[in-house]
Amino acid sequence: MDTILTHLELIAPTFIAILNLVMFTPKTRWLCYTAVVLAITAELIPVTVNMTALLACVACLVALLFAEYLRIQNAMNPFFSR
Repeated sequence: MDTILTHLELIAPTFIAILNLVMFTPKTRWLCYTAVVLAITAELIPVTVNMTALLACVACLVALLFAEYLRIQNAMNPFFSR
């Protein structure tokens, strides 16, 4: 009886990392960074590392950092004048 719930610990870190891309706002940025770093750590804990999931989590962290860079650039040089 092999269901998706039995493998939840394999799917959850990657799902949480991807979900944080949607939740990213200036007020939740530290929560998102922490959750993605914890997801990367959770992917590194097992003896056999799932490289695809690890790559997805690292890509989410890079995307969060890029979104932060774009937010800072927009604050310094707004695209639309205010």
